Amino acid sequence: MDSDSGAGHPRQRFSVTATVEVANADEAEHIGSREETRRHRTGWDRATTIQAAIALFTLVAASAAVRVMYLTQDTLIASQRAWVTIDKFTLLDPLAPNRPVHVKIGLGNSGHSPAYGFEEATALLATVTQPLPKPKYGAASHGTTIVGPGTTQVVELTTPEGMPDANYKAVVTDGTQSLYLRIKLTYLHPYGSGGVEFCAQYSRDRETFVVCNSGDGRVW
Repeated sequence: MDSDSGAGHPRQRFSVTATVEVANADEAEHIGSREETRRHRTGWDRATTIQAAIALFTLVAASAAVRVMYLTQDTLIASQRAWVTIDKFTLLDPLAPNRPVHVKIGLGNSGHSPAYGFEEATALLATVTQPLPKPKYGAASHGTTIVGPGTTQVVELTTPEGMPDANYKAVVTDGTQSLYLRIKLTYLHPYGSGGVEFCAQYSRDRETFVVCNSGDGRVW
């Protein structure tokens, strides 16, 4: 502090340069610290985003690989398994009241594996209703037939029951009703199981069964 002589009170002068310099240094340090924190946080956020993106990509890629694996497996099985269809159908005995229907069918295997362990179920339906009601199959019977790949085996089936007199007259004599025979077969093959459902309709003119016009059959 400096004092000057003169009239009145002495005049005091203070130096604030050091105080300002310290304040500026503190502010600069504070700004630098905030900038360093911001850079650190930005870098952490960027790294976290990249890691999340990599994890998501990995998950999507793994899911796609699993789908491709199952699709490839299903395609391989479909190309190698047995596929059985009914390709021949013959009525062995003329229809008669209350007599079970006796038919002969050909089981063709268009696949590349044998089919075995057959179970057969049949259903007779005399009706004028279209579309056909859902069939009520009887108890399945077990067969010992083995159908090799690319071959056809002929088997005989007999329905558990025949037609009552009234239905027989309506189907055979009057033609006021149609008679349908439904056959359901299931079988085994080295890769799992399969089946076929077949619909045949009695023809009065030909006195035998023919394939249903409705195409009411399926293969699985």
